[in-house]
Amino acid sequence: MLRRLSQVFLLSVSFTVILMGCNKDIPEPETNSRLSPVNGLYIVEPIPVTTVMAEGPRDFFVKHIVQGNDVLIECIVDGVSFRSSSETKAKFVVYVDGKKTEEVSAAAFKVRNLPAGIHHIKLEVVKDDHSSYFLTKEFAVQIQ
Repeated sequence: MLRRLSQVFLLSVSFTVILMGCNKDIPEPETNSRLSPVNGLYIVEPIPVTTVMAEGPRDFFVKHIVQGNDVLIECIVDGVSFRSSSETKAKFVVYVDGKKTEEVSAAAFKVRNLPAGIHHIKLEVVKDDHSSYFLTKEFAVQIQ
C-alpha cells in the first residue's frame, strides 16, 4: 500500500514538473511588429493612408454551359448595365482561341458554331466607348 502511494505521488510530481516547464516556453506571436528607425527617426503615431479606388466594377462572375456546338454564357457584373439607356453601359469583347470574335451588349449570350475540340474563351468587360474596366475572365470548353 505504501509502495503504491509513493508511485502515485512520484507520478503526480512528475506531471506537475512537466506542466510547469511547458508554461515558460510560449513562442511570441509572429504578427508582432516593432518600430524601426527610418533615417534616424522613430514613427510614434500612425500615418493615415489614402487609397484611390478605380471607378466601376472590381469583379464579375461567369457561368457557361456547352450545348452541342454552342456555348451559353451568363455573366453578373455589379455596377454596370447592358441597357442602352444606362449611364454605366458596358459590353463584352469575346475572344475565342485568342482571336476577337464579337462584341456583345447583353449579360447572357451564345458563342455559336464552334468546331469540335478544346477552345479557350476570354471575356473582357469594356465601357461603351471601348475603354477598359480591366476585368477579364478566361475559361476552356470542350466541344464534342
